[in-house]
Amino acid sequence: MINTHVGVTSVRFLLLASMLFVHSNIHAATVSQDDWGSPRVQVLQEKAQWIIEGSRNKVEVKNSDLQMTIHTRDRTWSMIPSFSGDLIVEKSGKRFPLRLADATKKNMTPYHTGFKSGLKISLAGFTQKDEELDVQIDLYACLEGRDEELVCELIATEKNTTVLECFWPQALANDCFDVTIVPLCRGCFCRRIGQRKSGSTIPCATGADCTCPGGVIRRIRPPCSF
Repeated sequence: MINTHVGVTSVRFLLLASMLFVHSNIHAATVSQDDWGSPRVQVLQEKAQWIIEGSRNKVEVKNSDLQMTIHTRDRTWSMIPSFSGDLIVEKSGKRFPLRLADATKKNMTPYHTGFKSGLKISLAGFTQKDEELDVQIDLYACLEGRDEELVCELIATEKNTTVLECFWPQALANDCFDVTIVPLCRGCFCRRIGQRKSGSTIPCATGADCTCPGGVIRRIRPPCSF
Protein backbone atom coordinates (compact mmCIF):
# COMPACT_ATOMS: atom_id res chain seq x y z
CA MET A 1 0.00 0.00 0.00
CA ILE A 2 1.41 3.37 -1.04
CA ASN A 3 1.33 6.26 1.42
CA THR A 4 -0.07 9.03 -0.82
CA HIS A 5 -0.06 11.54 2.05
CA VAL A 6 3.75 11.46 2.26
CA GLY A 7 4.05 11.85 -1.51
CA VAL A 8 1.78 14.90 -1.64
CA THR A 9 3.64 16.51 1.28
CA SER A 10 7.00 16.02 -0.46
CA VAL A 11 5.69 17.60 -3.67
CA ARG A 12 4.38 20.62 -1.75
CA PHE A 13 7.72 21.04 0.04
CA LEU A 14 9.68 20.92 -3.22
CA LEU A 15 7.30 23.40 -4.85
CA LEU A 16 7.66 25.83 -1.93
CA ALA A 17 11.46 25.52 -1.99
CA SER A 18 11.52 26.25 -5.72
CA MET A 19 9.36 29.34 -5.29
CA LEU A 20 11.63 30.66 -2.52
CA PHE A 21 14.74 30.04 -4.65
CA VAL A 22 13.28 31.92 -7.64
CA HIS A 23 12.16 34.80 -5.39
CA SER A 24 15.59 35.11 -3.77
CA ASN A 25 17.32 35.25 -7.18
CA ILE A 26 14.96 37.96 -8.43
CA HIS A 27 15.45 39.95 -5.23
CA ALA A 28 19.25 39.64 -5.41
CA ALA A 29 19.23 40.88 -8.99
CA THR A 30 17.26 44.02 -8.09
CA VAL A 31 19.12 44.94 -4.88
CA SER A 32 21.61 47.79 -5.30
CA GLN A 33 24.81 48.50 -3.38
CA ASP A 34 23.06 51.16 -1.30
CA ASP A 35 20.50 48.65 0.00
CA TRP A 36 23.10 46.79 2.08
CA GLY A 37 25.20 49.83 3.06
CA SER A 38 27.96 49.36 0.52
CA PRO A 39 29.16 52.58 -1.13
CA ARG A 40 28.42 53.03 -4.83
CA VAL A 41 32.07 52.85 -5.90
CA GLN A 42 33.81 52.01 -9.17
CA VAL A 43 37.40 50.78 -9.31
CA LEU A 44 39.03 51.43 -12.66
CA GLN A 45 42.51 51.24 -14.17
CA GLU A 46 43.40 54.22 -16.32
CA LYS A 47 46.81 54.38 -17.98
CA ALA A 48 49.43 54.65 -15.21
CA GLN A 49 47.08 54.80 -12.24
CA TRP A 50 44.11 53.22 -10.52
CA ILE A 51 40.97 55.21 -9.69
CA ILE A 52 38.56 54.53 -6.83
CA GLU A 53 35.55 56.69 -7.65
CA GLY A 54 32.45 57.12 -5.54
CA SER A 55 29.59 59.60 -5.69
CA ARG A 56 31.29 61.87 -3.12
CA ASN A 57 35.00 61.09 -3.06
CA LYS A 58 37.61 59.95 -5.52
CA VAL A 59 41.02 58.38 -4.89
CA GLU A 60 43.86 58.04 -7.40
CA VAL A 61 46.84 55.71 -6.86
CA LYS A 62 49.82 55.76 -9.22
CA ASN A 63 51.28 52.43 -10.28
CA SER A 64 54.92 53.52 -10.27
CA ASP A 65 55.42 55.21 -6.89
CA LEU A 66 52.10 54.47 -5.07
CA GLN A 67 51.45 58.20 -4.74
CA MET A 68 47.86 58.79 -3.61
CA THR A 69 45.58 61.75 -4.30
CA ILE A 70 42.17 62.20 -2.68
CA HIS A 71 39.51 64.39 -4.29
CA THR A 72 36.49 65.54 -2.26
CA ARG A 73 33.74 67.87 -3.40
CA ASP A 74 35.64 71.01 -2.40
CA ARG A 75 39.23 69.92 -1.70
CA THR A 76 42.13 67.92 -3.07
CA TRP A 77 44.60 66.15 -0.78
CA SER A 78 47.90 64.86 -2.18
CA MET A 79 50.24 62.50 -0.38
CA ILE A 80 53.95 62.20 -1.01
CA PRO A 81 55.13 59.24 -3.12
CA SER A 82 56.86 56.17 -1.77
CA PHE A 83 60.38 56.92 -0.47
CA SER A 84 63.45 54.97 0.63
CA GLY A 85 62.88 53.88 4.22
CA ASP A 86 59.08 53.82 4.17
CA LEU A 87 59.44 50.08 4.89
CA ILE A 88 61.93 48.81 7.48
CA VAL A 89 62.42 45.06 7.94
CA GLU A 90 64.69 42.84 9.98
CA LYS A 91 66.30 39.55 9.04
CA SER A 92 68.96 37.58 10.94
CA GLY A 93 69.36 40.47 13.38
CA LYS A 94 70.00 43.06 10.66
CA ARG A 95 67.70 45.94 9.74
CA PHE A 96 67.12 46.95 6.14
CA PRO A 97 65.43 50.17 4.94
CA LEU A 98 63.37 49.48 1.82
CA ARG A 99 60.99 51.31 -0.50
CA LEU A 100 57.47 50.00 -1.01
CA ALA A 101 57.41 51.01 -4.66
CA ASP A 102 60.62 49.03 -5.32
CA ALA A 103 58.83 45.68 -4.93
CA THR A 104 59.68 43.53 -7.94
CA LYS A 105 56.33 41.73 -7.64
CA LYS A 106 53.44 44.18 -7.66
CA ASN A 107 49.80 43.25 -8.20
CA MET A 108 46.98 45.80 -8.01
CA THR A 109 43.39 44.54 -8.17
CA PRO A 110 39.88 45.78 -7.29
CA TYR A 111 38.76 44.82 -3.78
CA HIS A 112 35.15 44.59 -2.60
CA THR A 113 33.46 43.56 0.62
CA GLY A 114 29.88 44.04 1.74
CA PHE A 115 30.60 47.47 3.21
CA LYS A 116 33.61 48.93 1.39
CA SER A 117 35.14 48.94 -2.08
CA GLY A 118 38.58 49.91 -3.28
CA LEU A 119 42.01 48.68 -4.27
CA LYS A 120 44.24 45.88 -3.04
CA ILE A 121 47.98 46.30 -3.63
CA SER A 122 50.09 43.17 -3.11
CA LEU A 123 53.84 43.83 -2.86
CA ALA A 124 56.57 41.17 -2.72
CA GLY A 125 60.00 40.45 -4.14
CA PHE A 126 61.86 42.98 -2.00
CA THR A 127 65.63 42.54 -2.33
CA GLN A 128 68.68 43.52 -0.31
CA LYS A 129 72.12 43.02 -1.92
CA ASP A 130 70.64 40.68 -4.54
CA GLU A 131 68.96 38.58 -1.84
CA GLU A 132 65.17 38.33 -1.93
CA LEU A 133 63.47 38.95 1.42
CA ASP A 134 60.61 36.58 2.22
CA VAL A 135 57.95 39.10 3.17
CA GLN A 136 54.76 40.22 1.45
CA ILE A 137 52.89 43.47 2.09
CA ASP A 138 49.20 43.79 1.20
CA LEU A 139 47.90 47.37 1.15
CA TYR A 140 44.19 48.19 1.02
CA ALA A 141 42.72 51.58 0.10
CA CYS A 142 38.90 51.59 0.22
CA LEU A 143 35.91 53.90 0.44
CA GLU A 144 33.70 52.67 3.26
CA GLY A 145 30.04 53.27 4.12
CA ARG A 146 27.56 55.80 2.81
CA ASP A 147 29.92 58.69 3.67
CA GLU A 148 32.68 57.07 1.57
CA GLU A 149 35.33 57.45 4.23
CA LEU A 150 38.83 56.53 3.06
CA VAL A 151 40.08 53.49 5.00
CA CYS A 152 43.66 52.26 4.55
CA GLU A 153 44.81 48.91 5.92
CA LEU A 154 48.02 46.89 5.84
CA ILE A 155 48.62 43.16 6.26
CA ALA A 156 52.17 41.77 6.41
CA THR A 157 52.90 38.12 5.68
CA GLU A 158 56.21 37.31 7.37
CA LYS A 159 58.49 34.27 7.32
CA ASN A 160 62.15 34.77 8.16
CA THR A 161 61.84 38.51 7.57
CA THR A 162 60.01 40.69 10.11
CA VAL A 163 58.37 44.04 9.38
CA LEU A 164 59.40 46.67 11.92
CA GLU A 165 57.94 49.84 10.41
CA CYS A 166 55.82 50.74 7.42
CA PHE A 167 54.87 54.31 6.60
CA TRP A 168 51.66 53.95 4.61
CA PRO A 169 49.62 55.86 3.67
CA GLN A 170 52.26 58.52 3.26
CA ALA A 171 52.25 62.00 4.75
CA LEU A 172 50.39 64.85 3.11
CA ALA A 173 52.34 66.92 0.59
CA ASN A 174 53.30 70.43 1.72
CA ASP A 175 51.27 72.20 -0.94
CA CYS A 176 47.89 70.72 0.06
CA PHE A 177 47.44 72.39 3.47
CA ASP A 178 47.83 75.88 4.89
CA VAL A 179 49.14 75.47 8.43
CA THR A 180 49.89 72.72 10.93
CA ILE A 181 48.88 72.52 14.56
CA VAL A 182 51.94 71.32 16.43
CA PRO A 183 51.57 69.73 19.88
CA LEU A 184 53.94 71.39 22.35
CA CYS A 185 54.62 70.81 26.05
CA ARG A 186 53.63 67.16 26.13
CA GLY A 187 50.55 67.29 23.98
CA CYS A 188 48.77 70.62 24.47
CA PHE A 189 47.89 72.50 21.30
CA CYS A 190 49.01 76.01 20.44
CA ARG A 191 46.31 78.64 20.18
CA ARG A 192 48.20 80.59 17.57
CA ILE A 193 50.07 79.17 14.59
CA GLY A 194 51.64 80.66 11.49
CA GLN A 195 54.90 82.35 10.58
CA ARG A 196 57.16 83.13 13.51
CA LYS A 197 60.77 84.13 13.90
CA SER A 198 63.24 81.65 15.27
CA GLY A 199 63.13 81.46 19.04
CA SER A 200 59.79 83.28 19.40
CA THR A 201 57.37 82.22 22.12
CA ILE A 202 53.70 81.40 21.67
CA PRO A 203 50.95 80.95 24.28
CA CYS A 204 49.97 77.33 24.87
CA ALA A 205 46.64 75.90 25.96
CA THR A 206 48.04 75.57 29.49
CA GLY A 207 48.88 79.28 29.66
CA ALA A 208 52.63 78.67 29.61
CA ASP A 209 54.99 79.87 26.89
CA CYS A 210 56.71 77.43 24.56
CA THR A 211 59.72 78.06 22.36
CA CYS A 212 59.04 77.61 18.69
CA PRO A 213 61.73 75.68 16.77
CA GLY A 214 61.69 78.49 14.21
CA GLY A 215 60.40 79.43 10.76
CA VAL A 216 57.06 78.34 9.38
CA ILE A 217 55.71 75.31 11.19
CA ARG A 218 55.01 72.78 8.49
CA ARG A 219 55.67 69.34 9.98
CA ILE A 220 53.23 67.33 12.08
CA ARG A 221 55.87 66.29 14.55
CA PRO A 222 56.23 67.44 18.19
CA PRO A 223 59.48 69.35 18.90
CA CYS A 224 59.62 68.00 22.46
CA SER A 225 59.54 64.35 23.49
CA PHE A 226 56.58 62.70 25.23
